[in-house]
Amino acid sequence: MLTGTTDLRRPLALTRLPNLVFAGLLALYAVVLGRNTAHGMFDFRIFRAAGAAILDGHSPWSVHGFVYPAPAAITFVPFAALPFAVSAALYAVVATAALAGTLWVLEVRDWRCYAVVFVSFPAMTSVSTGTLSGVLALAAALVWRFRDRRWMAAVALGAAIALKIVLWPLVVWLVLTRRFRAAALSLATTATLMLLAVAVTGRATVTSLHASTHYALQTGRSSYSVYALLRALGVSEGTAPLIALALGGALLLASTRARDERHSFTLAIAAALVVSPVVWIHYLVLLFVPIAITRPRVSVVWLLPSAFLVFGSDAGAYGSIPRIALVLAVSAATLALLFRVAGSEASSSAY
Repeated sequence: MLTGTTDLRRPLALTRLPNLVFAGLLALYAVVLGRNTAHGMFDFRIFRAAGAAILDGHSPWSVHGFVYPAPAAITFVPFAALPFAVSAALYAVVATAALAGTLWVLEVRDWRCYAVVFVSFPAMTSVSTGTLSGVLALAAALVWRFRDRRWMAAVALGAAIALKIVLWPLVVWLVLTRRFRAAALSLATTATLMLLAVAVTGRATVTSLHASTHYALQTGRSSYSVYALLRALGVSEGTAPLIALALGGALLLASTRARDERHSFTLAIAAALVVSPVVWIHYLVLLFVPIAITRPRVSVVWLLPSAFLVFGSDAGAYGSIPRIALVLAVSAATLALLFRVAGSEASSSAY
């Protein structure tokens, strides 16, 4: 039975079968990561190419597949200056450290939780393809941990939105929870970083927005988002984003009625995933943020994101209604279980 945090001071603790299993999973993670870094890193290649374009005096949006804000391209300029093998390995370490940092910031000290995260399909995909998802998860964790220390939360969230807009509903959450200064500082951080980026990339930052949005919507149809499900069901391109936005708005409004602030933040994370037109499997590392907040020790809920492994190596759903629906159902079940866990704890503490 897995209870409590493993005591690393007792040598025999590490020889127990469950701990050996988790250690084996960590070893598997290292092997898979090592085999995929050199020949994979699909997203990292795009980011690095965008950074290289800036070094060469070109627009980062001249790189096929780059649909991110300008600060994302500027962030990868140092990686573009290094040989690919070196930069890819370095970024894999950064992405892994971001995932570990997410749990550490949320005061998770059970090393088995780290093992579960690292071998989950969302985390492995995040690192092996070189995405920003782990960094976004870390930013979300920082927002929660320092939600009442406006500068820490604001800088983390503002920088994350400047890199990738996915977490913007957390700004709304800050407003709804009456953390107005933190919300304002988040927007100011994003605006500052964007203005600095414009100084480097020029007007291409503005003129590329429409094209990037259109490309994102086209790409989103192949992902596991609510938008993708709506499009697969025949909803028009103009209506589907509005429905997703309305659903996300409803979740944010529901967060204001939650008595437990863990529930409130969980609904905000759910809103971020619902409104995004593009949701690849690696985006779902964000689920580990509310999991870690609600349940800092290993339990069944930590294992649910591993169910995404059934989708194998396919990058997307490609309009498959059953595949999209199953991913959304597992995600919803994970969050619903968190509500039940937090509710049970609240009931227990009342007696």
